[in-house]
Amino acid sequence: MTDLLGVPLESVGLGFGWVLVAMFVTLVLRGDLVSRKTLEAQVALLENRIDERDHEANEWRTEGRIKDTQIAEKDTQLRHLAEVGKSVESIMHALQKARSGGSEVAP
Repeated sequence: MTDLLGVPLESVGLGFGWVLVAMFVTLVLRGDLVSRKTLEAQVALLENRIDERDHEANEWRTEGRIKDTQIAEKDTQLRHLAEVGKSVESIMHALQKARSGGSEVAP
């Protein structure tokens, strides 16, 4: 086996090393090949961003739940005030009726 696809092995070996070096330099210059230190720094930065966004989302959810609770409490208070208003209105009509001698009809 003195040749590889019709090319002598000696010539394949000599050019192959330079091709690898050229590919390595090209990858580094294009930014496709980065050091482990750079990669770890970028990964840490992205993980921090994700953590910040998760924290922010949790804060928004908590605030939303608090607002929902406050709205429900206000609805309950408004219903209670409406009932009180109806009771006061009935009492006022009854007092007016008693004062006028019973001639008015309550609604």
